[in-house]
Amino acid sequence: MSSIIPAQIRAARHLLAVSQEDAARHLGVSLTSIRRAENDATPKPASELLKRAYRAYLEQQGVTFIDQTKDHGPGVILTRPIYSP
Repeated sequence: MSSIIPAQIRAARHLLAVSQEDAARHLGVSLTSIRRAENDATPKPASELLKRAYRAYLEQQGVTFIDQTKDHGPGVILTRPIYSP
């Protein structure tokens, strides 16, 4: 499992329509901790343990994190349908 960047976390949360408050509640952490995990420029970044837990939660909700390659940057995709046809 490679490391994820804050932009991927934000994108995944938005794709799933999960609020920062809901993520904090589910993970049992403060809203400040969630904001740190999603912020590139914070003076006190989130711990790797929190980022791993946040990633696992978002993956359980239905996203996959995509690693950067020589052809594209890092990203995130939905792995479950958003609606039924």
